[in-house]
Amino acid sequence: MSFIKYIWRISVLVFIAGSCINNLATFAVAGGPENAVVVINGDSPSSKMIANHYVALRSIPPTNLIYLNGIPGKESITLDQFRDLILLPILRTIKERGLEPQIDYIIYSSDFPTAIKNGDHLKRLTEEAEAFAAPMNRKIFLPVASINSLTYFSQAVIEDNPYYMTLQSNNYYRQQASMILERPFRRELQIGYQRAVVAMDSDDDAVLQKALNTFLVLAKANPRQAAVAYRAAQCFGKLGKASEAATWLGRAGKIGWHYRSEAKKDPAFEKVKQDLLFQAMLERIPDEPFEFVPTMGFRRGLSLGPNGMVNHVKGQGNRHFLSTVLAVTRNYGNSEQDALSQLKRTVAADGTDPKGTFYFTTTKDVRTRTRKPNFDVAIDALERLGYPSRVVPANLPVNAKDVLGATIGSPNFGWLASGSRFVPGALGDNLTSFGGRMEYQGQTKLTEFLAHGAAGASGTVIEPYAIQAKFPHPMIHAHYAKGCTLAEAFYQSVHGPMQLLIVGDALCRPFGQMPDFGVTGVTPDSEVSKTVKFEVTPSETSIPIGGYQLFVDGKRVHGQAGNKSMVIDTSSMADGHHEFRIVATANNLLLSTAGVVIPVRVNNQGHQVTLTTESKRNLITDTISFTAKSNVGSSIALVHNGRMLAQGDGREMTFAIEATLLGRGPVTVEAIAVDDAANADFQPVASVPLTLTVTGPVAKRKKYENPPKKKKPVVIAPRTKPPAVANPNIQLPVPPGR
Repeated sequence: MSFIKYIWRISVLVFIAGSCINNLATFAVAGGPENAVVVINGDSPSSKMIANHYVALRSIPPTNLIYLNGIPGKESITLDQFRDLILLPILRTIKERGLEPQIDYIIYSSDFPTAIKNGDHLKRLTEEAEAFAAPMNRKIFLPVASINSLTYFSQAVIEDNPYYMTLQSNNYYRQQASMILERPFRRELQIGYQRAVVAMDSDDDAVLQKALNTFLVLAKANPRQAAVAYRAAQCFGKLGKASEAATWLGRAGKIGWHYRSEAKKDPAFEKVKQDLLFQAMLERIPDEPFEFVPTMGFRRGLSLGPNGMVNHVKGQGNRHFLSTVLAVTRNYGNSEQDALSQLKRTVAADGTDPKGTFYFTTTKDVRTRTRKPNFDVAIDALERLGYPSRVVPANLPVNAKDVLGATIGSPNFGWLASGSRFVPGALGDNLTSFGGRMEYQGQTKLTEFLAHGAAGASGTVIEPYAIQAKFPHPMIHAHYAKGCTLAEAFYQSVHGPMQLLIVGDALCRPFGQMPDFGVTGVTPDSEVSKTVKFEVTPSETSIPIGGYQLFVDGKRVHGQAGNKSMVIDTSSMADGHHEFRIVATANNLLLSTAGVVIPVRVNNQGHQVTLTTESKRNLITDTISFTAKSNVGSSIALVHNGRMLAQGDGREMTFAIEATLLGRGPVTVEAIAVDDAANADFQPVASVPLTLTVTGPVAKRKKYENPPKKKKPVVIAPRTKPPAVANPNIQLPVPPGR
């Protein structure tokens, strides 16, 4: 078997009932390292260094690391270049490695182009809008998109569909709650749904029953679409069937209808409201204000309809990859030193439930006026969660040492001079023209927040104009405070994110409540053979757990809804090093996760490989010597982060590797014994990974605040709302389906 086949092969594992694993360190995950791909610019020392540190901090499996070469060394590239050099290679690699079912995040290390020119798509969008008699103001869609937004909309990019440019393109955006019932579907299904809704006004039981049948059919095909579940409950209520109304109301509450007070005053339940069963079910529904679609954890497998809820019918929802950039370390970005400090603070903040205050600034500048109307609803949501907020009549909060989050609007600012301080894990958010345009000197960059302690920040890569839909809604802080990851909070708060560059650790979750559980049966770093048995036990204080997943060498091989026992037959696996991960998922809308890592050595046939080095601490200028020995196979490959560094014939090899190939930071290398003969039954054998450190100069802090201006910056347009669009909700063009 070739090396390439080995790297991504997972043997078929057999699971039966069983028991028993001990003394396992639990790592908190936010979205999960198993669910994230990290993309590295293989030609960039900075990109490799930041990735090395991030992989170690987050325990990212080697299978989830993708190196790309030949990436243009500039901030702006064409859409074709992005598609051919970046996006397609990433998606192909994910598919080749069999990771498609589990990847939710595509995270870029540093030194990638951040701005993508998409003029052809703008031209097509404008022409199609005019064909539908819905002319659009081209000025609100300048033809540049961010790298993370086009990754988020990868489905549209691959299908060459410019729908992602519209101001309502993001179905994951938590829009007004009324939209749950108004527009759950598209095209024919939406027409049928609307006809059934109209029929509900009838007093004729036969007409009501026909409407109910429509909702039941839709619910069967879309069991997680809250709109049809609630509509079915309403129909049963109007028919006077209390038990059925209670059942369907309970289903609606479980999948997102969190508005008890709204249901209590719903006249559809007048006939059943005195029923004790119905009353009991009603009291179990969460009672959130009827303002926004509920905060929801992200999974790429969830196909989101126009109302932000989950649809399962093909063509009735969009799928995305959450995406951020870990750091920008060239032009007017951060220094390497600051980028590393930021990542370390961010990872350490997970699950700490930090205390402090959320700040919203207001001035006469249109940059603050644009979002000021939405401050109150965000502040109310935060206060319900127990977090204080303040509105400050200045560009920045002054001498505030407890900033959990900041929403401001200023072209230039100096965070250090304000005397304020971010709490680890906090978000900084600014609305201005060029906060994400990293090659342009005018206006303070989003990285100013990161340099002074924020976990994440965003800014547009081209003039956006003062349009709320292009920037995070103030509710971003409420989504974050409820326990979402950084990426989940951003994408739930931006309706039209096409131009928004998001920088920070996508997996950061400081307010998250993760499942807590123990595993018994096998100790880490032990030798195992034949049958390996696990038993998973939730702690008494854990939040409810909906199920468990098992990953072998980074690849998901099993998922269970309730069974807490698993058995693995290792006789079908290669001898040598393997890594088991058991991940628990919370039984709530946030889908928060936590897991344990169990490295083991499988020994069924006596095959083994060893790897040693002369020094585990090396300079970036060094040539590092590795010695590998095996008792099986015909050659040995040396592997780092899933990529082969070198290969040589024989069962004892010495490899000389330039440290620059590995990059600075913590580095993990393993040796793989392979058989170059046509032996289909041979399974390559991996050594225990060898961890070492590569040191070298790290670029120190730059000056960020108020950079000198080469030219007068473009002044953001003085608008408090988007320019008029004939029909902003018209579906132009048709978004791609599942």
